[in-house]
Amino acid sequence: MSKMSNLSNVLDEMIQYGQGMIASAEELKRCGDGLIKVATEIKEAFSTEETAKATKPAKKSADLPREETAPEEAPVEKTYSFTDVRGALAAKSKEGFKEEVKKLISKYEAEKLSDINPDDYAALMKDVEGLGNG
Repeated sequence: MSKMSNLSNVLDEMIQYGQGMIASAEELKRCGDGLIKVATEIKEAFSTEETAKATKPAKKSADLPREETAPEEAPVEKTYSFTDVRGALAAKSKEGFKEEVKKLISKYEAEKLSDINPDDYAALMKDVEGLGNG
């Protein structure tokens, strides 16, 4: 193997590791943001209840309205950016699924990731998550 070819391979690996690190950092940020949001909502819920209890006299159980069950909300489909998808594909390639990653890109009638419609990223990410699990 020539030195240039070896250098090219090393640089390709460095790029893949870098993309994987970016994807991991973005996922950690999303998790952190989610935790902050949940904690804030819980805090507000308890603050509101305590404030309401302090200002209103206690009601008899007969006076309380019956609880109605809230209609179930449809699960919100997660949205992914180009960077999210690129990082996930790079990580799977690094794990030894390079050919499978190429097939997934082809599945979406594309030659490269940038050719894939962003509306298909969520479905593509589900396919990526399935790699190695089946």
